[in-house]
Amino acid sequence: MLLIDAAGCMLALVVMTIFNTNMVVLWVFSIVLGLSLASQFPTTIALPATHMNMQVTGMMTSTMVFFAAIGEMVIPLLMTGATASQLGPGSLFYLLVLVTLIATITYIVLLFGFSREKSKLSK
Repeated sequence: MLLIDAAGCMLALVVMTIFNTNMVVLWVFSIVLGLSLASQFPTTIALPATHMNMQVTGMMTSTMVFFAAIGEMVIPLLMTGATASQLGPGSLFYLLVLVTLIATITYIVLLFGFSREKSKLSK
C-alpha cells in the first residue's frame, strides 16, 4: 500500500508539474495527491512493527514524530527561501517531486531491505 501511495504522489506531482497552468488539472491532481498522502504517515509509523519484526516503543514513536516535524519545518523553508526567490513559484513542484522521489527510494529500501524473511533467517 505504501508504494502505491508513493506512486500516486509521484504521478500527481509530475502531472501538476507538466500542466502547472491548467487550473482543472491542478485541482484534480491536488485531490489525488491528498488522497495518496493521507495514509502514508500512519503506514510509515506502523512499518517497523509490520515489516521489520521490531517492537515499536514510545521512544521510537516519539523519534519518528520528531523527525517528521523537522521535515515539516525544513521543507517549507526550502520552498520559500532560496528556491522560490531564485527559481520562481513553479519550483515548488520540482522540490516536491524530489522529496517524493527520496521518500519512495527510502520506502523501497525499508520494505525490501528489512523484510520479515530476512529477519526470520537471522534467528
